[in-house]
Amino acid sequence: MIVVPFDRAGLKEPTWENFLVGEEFGPIEVAISDHAVESHMYALDDYHPWYLRDSPHGGPIAPSALLTRALLDLVYLEYDAVRLRALHVREELQLFGAVKVGQRVTLRGRVTDKFMRRGEPYIVLTAEAAADDGEPLIRAKQT
Repeated sequence: MIVVPFDRAGLKEPTWENFLVGEEFGPIEVAISDHAVESHMYALDDYHPWYLRDSPHGGPIAPSALLTRALLDLVYLEYDAVRLRALHVREELQLFGAVKVGQRVTLRGRVTDKFMRRGEPYIVLTAEAAADDGEPLIRAKQT
């Protein structure tokens, strides 16, 4: 599991009014550990051999959805996770390359939209995980 730290004092209240379009979260650097990959495999009951042994990408790789939760959790760098009450209603993913076990990746995100629909507030977060050279590995747009 990739954990974004959220248990700090001084975090903002996560209300629709407090989120600002253009507000940025991160960057935060994380390492893709064996433990994170194995936990994800166990949770999804997905034991593809590429996750444990060699793959065509040169060594074991992480499941493609491993970082999606960490990308969504970037808002907790600024907002209080304990007080957030929301439903995850939509997700769009773009995968650009394999994430290798042991690789360090940089996560960053920002609020790209917020709107009201049928009287309910929505916030759109666009986030990306990039390799050391800046090349994107995964991009997520989450509502």
